[in-house]
Amino acid sequence: MAILASSTLWAKAEEIPVPSFAKGPTEFVSRYGDRLLIGDKSKKELRFWFNISGANYHQCYMSGTASAVDPDTYLHIDGQCALELKVLPGAVVLMDNEAKCKQTHCGTRAGIHGATFLRKRGN
Repeated sequence: MAILASSTLWAKAEEIPVPSFAKGPTEFVSRYGDRLLIGDKSKKELRFWFNISGANYHQCYMSGTASAVDPDTYLHIDGQCALELKVLPGAVVLMDNEAKCKQTHCGTRAGIHGATFLRKRGN
């Protein structure tokens, strides 16, 4: 008689609530249904929140304030995590060049680098 042992590993980033924005944020969505909210945007900074789903329902959640590096690029630093938000006409691309944000804000099978979000229609 064989005994089968099973182990299920769950990897999920800590779910964080959507922050309060001074006025309604602009919503962006990826082709996979991931969400990005950007609000309180100025020439100096912006506030953001996102949720990205990866394989096996692993998630990335992140929220914070990013400072302008140039007119189209904002940078958020959280410890070793350096997240770039490239704000293009009608779209935003997230860059996690060294995957440090993935290590601290994502489950094993989810990632941030290169995630592209398009402005939600009617928003």
